[in-house]
Amino acid sequence: MKRPFVPPETLEALRKAHKVVRRELGADDAAELDDLTAQPKAPAVTPSGPAPEYRTELMELQRRAIAHFHIGPKHWPKQHELEKFFLSQRLPGGVQISNHLARAMATICRPLAAQKGGNKPIKSGKG
Repeated sequence: MKRPFVPPETLEALRKAHKVVRRELGADDAAELDDLTAQPKAPAVTPSGPAPEYRTELMELQRRAIAHFHIGPKHWPKQHELEKFFLSQRLPGGVQISNHLARAMATICRPLAAQKGGNKPIKSGKG
């Protein structure tokens, strides 16, 4: 049975009521109440099966960038390096890729670990 979507503000009110009811119930009843009120978790996104046969021109360009820079889960170039690569390429008909599209494609080519961004803090030996 699929549970309907519950807005966050309604969910918060239900959680408060749940705490009050749980205090009044015994351990067995409280566990059953927890099972009834648990929110389902969203399924993780995973690649599914072999790659499709059809690829757009932009998908092919991203595949070339991944091969050119040897992008993988533990190795990737900086965002601006990928952007420069895409801006140097031409689409069929000699059309140049826009700055906005080059930036978006560079983001998509990099693994999720590389998309977290920001400089990592340096731990000092003092303290």
